[in-house]
Amino acid sequence: MAKWEENGMDIKIFVSHTPNRNTVCLTHPMFYHVIAGSHFQTKEIPPNMYLDNQGENISEKNKSYCELTTQYWAWKNMQADYFGFCHYRRLFSFAQKTVRPMEYYGQLDERAITELCLDEKTMREFISRYDFIIVIGVPAQELKAESVYEQYLNSPELHIKDVDILLQVIQEKYPELYPSAQQYFSGSVCYHCNMFIARKELFYEYCSILFDVLQEVEKRADFSEYSKEAYRTIGHLGERMAGVYYTYLKTKKNCRLGEIQRAFFCFADVQPEAVRPEKQGSVPVVLAVSQTYAHVLHVCVQSIVDCACADRFYEIYILHTNISAENQQLFLKKYNGSQMSVAFVDVTKWTAQYKKHVRKDVCKESFLKFYVLDVFREHDKIVYLDCDTIVCNDIAKLYETELGDCLVAGISDIEFASQCNRKDLQTRSYCLDTLKINRPSAYIQAGVLVWNLTNLRKAVVMRQLLEMTDAGDWRYYDKDILNVLCKGRVKYLDMSWNVAAGQDSRWKETIKYAPYEILEAYEQARKNPSIIHYAGNPKPWLKPDRDLAYVFWDKARGTVFYEQLVKDMVSWKAAAKAESAQTAMIQEKHLQEAKYLQEAKHLQDEKYLQEAKHLKLARKILMKALPEENRLRKVLGKLYWKIFE
Repeated sequence: MAKWEENGMDIKIFVSHTPNRNTVCLTHPMFYHVIAGSHFQTKEIPPNMYLDNQGENISEKNKSYCELTTQYWAWKNMQADYFGFCHYRRLFSFAQKTVRPMEYYGQLDERAITELCLDEKTMREFISRYDFIIVIGVPAQELKAESVYEQYLNSPELHIKDVDILLQVIQEKYPELYPSAQQYFSGSVCYHCNMFIARKELFYEYCSILFDVLQEVEKRADFSEYSKEAYRTIGHLGERMAGVYYTYLKTKKNCRLGEIQRAFFCFADVQPEAVRPEKQGSVPVVLAVSQTYAHVLHVCVQSIVDCACADRFYEIYILHTNISAENQQLFLKKYNGSQMSVAFVDVTKWTAQYKKHVRKDVCKESFLKFYVLDVFREHDKIVYLDCDTIVCNDIAKLYETELGDCLVAGISDIEFASQCNRKDLQTRSYCLDTLKINRPSAYIQAGVLVWNLTNLRKAVVMRQLLEMTDAGDWRYYDKDILNVLCKGRVKYLDMSWNVAAGQDSRWKETIKYAPYEILEAYEQARKNPSIIHYAGNPKPWLKPDRDLAYVFWDKARGTVFYEQLVKDMVSWKAAAKAESAQTAMIQEKHLQEAKYLQEAKHLQDEKYLQEAKHLKLARKILMKALPEENRLRKVLGKLYWKIFE
């Protein structure tokens, strides 16, 4: 029988959760999830959650004591051989590697659990080797301080006088602990987060000291005028007390001490289920956008609404990582109704797990389309749109496209095909040699797509798509990857479903090289577009005289962001004018510098010719004055030719 099974010790690790917050609860035999400050809980209590306002407690003090109310409740009401404390965002890592004090994760999923070695056997074996375990300290210098005391002093909303009171109380009530307190606060390593695991004897001793000291500090300090963060001073001081006690334990010869890494989870909240199973007869449309483009998104969605069929239901899903709650509410208020629903899907928990190494000029939101594979597991097919599009026809017609065995439906990318036909570019060789696409006209544009999710899930998983971003020397990243993946299994749409608005004169010069059939189809589609796509720069909301920009502005006038769009346009024009003036100044400066250098060179040349003329005259005089065999004549001759050779 293994050692960890033999000892049979009762190990309880209490995970503190914030009241009224829907957070992830990891099911684990050692984890006890507790609402810290249950006194303030107003929502329905989640299953398997303990409350710290039961039995003897200080739950009502949570606003100042923070997660210490969990610790007090456990001390007074629970029994165990080991007591541990962490938070719903911060867990212990029992992995052997110790790379840095904190590892960052997106969400608490199976991958994270495995990497943190949170299996019972590993945890028991590690914990049983120690009497007291604390998370690895953070050097004060990383926090821009020389000591723990200075770090607290530098905290903008905290008051150092409270630390002085704490030290005074320790000196008076626990003089044996005072030298360790002085050592810790003058030291250069901070032990934060109130995260530790302790054998019960030490835990009881520590709690009796901790809460006695903090209650005395409460009596002596005045928090009445403190800010919301400063009102949590008792919690902050309790954090420092863990470091003080750990420093004190180091003076005990027979105390087995250990340090452990902690992991921080950026997205520990349970997300509301925004994506619903596909509704019979509904039209699911997916867009991807950042906060920067939120006002543009309104225009795109408004265009979908204006063209919607009265007897169809439309589900608009917006993939994002940073759309503000205020913007989301504006959408929901305006567009949710009997014919349409809008749902925001925060995909941050996915993006946090995949680090894409791409050029700085590549829009990160362009990769969000790949997340449809995981996000829309209940759907067989969806329409995807870039947000810089205007819909001029019922999107349901596009959704009804029969895909058969194809993976995706899209249009031939006229600009890419045009570049392949230009002799001065290397796009054709890139298409043939790198992408292995034999016909450039087969390359599809990725701004408007119909995804066959059923077939795509059989062909690839999302992780493979995202890993491909690092695997090749891509020119157009998401478009290239999509074309490589779907090669030979593309349903080609009528060009009217993705009419590219001309960008500038350079763009017009390029597309004239397009294959005849594609160019003819494009010119025909421009007469009656179903979707206009403002790919490339400048965008119509910045340059209203751009090709087909009047269609965008016609839709924009009906949105709540019309004034913001006008403001952005004016600001952009002013910035562009200032940049143009600055460029002109720089060019003028360069011209002046070049003129100066040319004049300087001319003067140097003139001086050189004058000196040469004088030397030649001197040579003639010396040649006549000195005999042919004279040694001085030979030396001067060599010097002369060395100068003018």
